[in-house]
This record gives sequence, structure tokens and C-alpha cells, in this order.
Amino acid sequence: MNKREKQLAILNVLRINKVGIGALLENKLKKEKIDDMMIKLFCGWDYYSSSNSEGRILVLWWKSFTKVQVLFDQHQLVQCSIKITGMPMEYLVTFVYGLNTLEERLELWRGLSSIHVINRPWLIMGDFNAVFNFDERVGGRTISAAELIDSNAWLTHSQLVSIKRIGSNFTWSNKQDGEDRIYSKIDHVFINEDWIDALPHSIAEFHWEAFSDHCYCLIKSLKMGSLVTKPFRFFNFWTTHRGFKEVVLDNWNKPLAARGLLGVTTKILRLKHVLKSFSREEIGDVEQRYHQAKGDYQLALTRAQVAPSDLAAQEAVKSAAIQYQDYADRGYMGSSSSANGSFNVQCMEFGTCLDIELQLRLTRDFGKFDIKKALLSIPSVKSLGPDGIGSEFYKTMWLDIGDSISDAVLGFFRDGKIPEALNETALALVPKTDSPSRVVNYRPIA
Repeated sequence: MNKREKQLAILNVLRINKVGIGALLENKLKKEKIDDMMIKLFCGWDYYSSSNSEGRILVLWWKSFTKVQVLFDQHQLVQCSIKITGMPMEYLVTFVYGLNTLEERLELWRGLSSIHVINRPWLIMGDFNAVFNFDERVGGRTISAAELIDSNAWLTHSQLVSIKRIGSNFTWSNKQDGEDRIYSKIDHVFINEDWIDALPHSIAEFHWEAFSDHCYCLIKSLKMGSLVTKPFRFFNFWTTHRGFKEVVLDNWNKPLAARGLLGVTTKILRLKHVLKSFSREEIGDVEQRYHQAKGDYQLALTRAQVAPSDLAAQEAVKSAAIQYQDYADRGYMGSSSSANGSFNVQCMEFGTCLDIELQLRLTRDFGKFDIKKALLSIPSVKSLGPDGIGSEFYKTMWLDIGDSISDAVLGFFRDGKIPEALNETALALVPKTDSPSRVVNYRPIA
């Protein structure tokens, strides 16, 4: 297959699958050749290729469907902001073409690690020329531990997860015969939590074609989700599911360079992605069913008020109330109750008039038992912070992770260092009027 036939085959894939934006990797085309190809074959399309990535990454997009802004590019990646017609939100996509050796790819991991995305859906895809697990090559030499160190270190700290995949598991082949044939999985797609919230039904399809020794990859969203980023919320009833502890510990015990409170914070952030998938795949969308039950209950109340003597309407209210309360009891609803036991009541009653015994009690050293006691005093429906992880999680997992939590807390009192994420809180302004328009229309924050 000559170059023009390959280009026609690529164009055919784009048209059949109605692709709005894509990238050709290792295209080996200079600018004048790209201009010629675009004029003759890709009418209505635009492209981006720079001196940094020329011949390696060529970004193409359909102008009437997609607006693309290239934010920056390096030798092994191109970062784009994408606005799709008819959709209010912009998406970030990073196209990757990794170099062949471990040393050369260090630049790729540094480049990816330098990208900080906050509250925007982000997708990273391409030929990483790297593997992330021992089973991602068949034939040829066995994958060594050294091949996995850099790739997994980046993935651990990136807070990204692999997208759901269908089609071919392996994505590259040397196409040799017999025992010399090698299959490898070196093309990958990763997404952040905001992408999952915005496009929860996204999948990556990998298919073989005659024009390349790699699979081509299509990213599809089978159903549009809410474009509003939802905060993570831990459901207490998850802890009763038979697979909960196994899922948590499998993720919690993965190697991590960070230690102390930073290590715990990083593990919690990493765990949130896993628990979201666990909820969707093993349990179902409880939050959606909770809101549905609440709406049904409100509707039943409205109908019962219209016909106060209608016994059927009253029974409908009781049934809807039971259903609603069931989901509420599962841990979705919060609580305004406060913890009791974190303070020494006797010391508070004495105020500033403390005798020596009480002063010593307040200033004595404390250990792991005190940390456990303080945590167990927190009501199970209380969330410890904006991460959405409630105290019930720690209570359930204390036998398995309690030592690491306690060591992290005690470490803070030794070195005085605390991650920024642990020093954040969530504030809710309470309005004084139905339509507040100024700051003075809200109650003071205590």
C-alpha cells in the first residue's frame, strides 16, 4: 500500500466513524506534503503540526464540527483544547507519541507530569511505546520490571484511569510469521475524573487495519452525561458489599513513593476513581435512585394533599416514604449532628481556671489509641473534608489501614507538614432572603 492509498484509507476511517478530531502518529510528512494532502483529500479539515512534533504527531479536525486550540507541544506530545459544536464545555486532549527507549521516554513522563488540569475533562491517548503491566506483550522478550517503573510512577501520580476498552487487546504487531510474531499493548487511553463525570459512557475501540502495524483507536461516548462536575460522595452501605474491602486494599497497597499525610492523601485521591467504578459496575447509580425516590415521595405528598380522604393516596405516601428513607439510610444524606467526645468536657467547664492535673491532661503526648478513639467518636454520616470520604470508611477499614493513618497523623506532629488538600474545607453560604443579590443577604459564616 503506497502513501496515497494509506491516506485514502485513513480518510475513509474518519468519514465512516464521523470523527471530529484525531491524530496521525509517525506520519513522516513534512509541511509541504501535509499541505498537498489536505488540499487534495481533506477538504473542510484543518491541521496542526509544528517543528517540535513534525513527522511524528499530526492533529486533524473537521472545521465545521470542532474548534481546536493547541495549548503547547513538545517532541512527544501535543496538548489541545477542544470545543465541539453544540456542547457548552471545552475538553482537553493530549496526543502522545513516545520515543523508543526508556531514557528517551523520561522526557515524555516529565512533560505529562507538568500538565495540571483542574475541573476540566481531560483525555490522554496515543502510542506511548510503553507498557504498564507484565501481560501486555506476547512473544519476543519478556517484560522486565524496569520497563514498568517510569510508566506506573507517572500513572500513579497523575490521578488518571484507563478508559473502558473494546476490540483488540493488543495494539501493535511486528507481523512476522510463526514464533517470531510479537503482539504488544503500547497504545493507551487515560481519562481524569472530570471526563468520567462529563462523559460517563466513553469507550475506546481498537481495530486493526491494513495500512498500519498498529490498531487505530476510536473514542466514543455512547450516551452524553451531565456536563456539571459532581463532587465525590462516599456511600456508607458500600462497606457492606462483599467486594468492598478487596477493592480498597488492592488499590491501597499499590506502591507509592509519597509518605506520611501526603501518601495517605494521594491514596485517597487514587481510591476515589476505583470506588466510582466499583459503584457503577457492582452496585449501580444509587445517587440517581435516591433522587428518583425523593421525587416520587414529593409527588405522592402532593397528590395526597389534593385528595386528603383518598386511602390509596395515603398508602402511596407511606410506600414512597419507605423507599426514600431506605436510600437515605444507605448513607446518601448528610447529617447536621456533631461529634461528641473530641473535647474534654470537664476542661471546657473549668474554662481558663485549670489546675495542674487538667493542664497536664491537655498537654500530654498521645498515641495511636487516642487517634483511633477520636476517629471513632465521629458520627458515621460525617464527611471529614471536601474529598467526600466519610468516617465510616475509616472505621470499616481501620484494622487494615489504621496503622498507616495513625503513623501519618503522628508524623505531622513531628515535622509540622500538612498537604494543601488536607487544609481545605467546603463552605455553604446560607441566604437570609429568597433572592440574595449581595453579600449582606447571606448569614455570617461562623
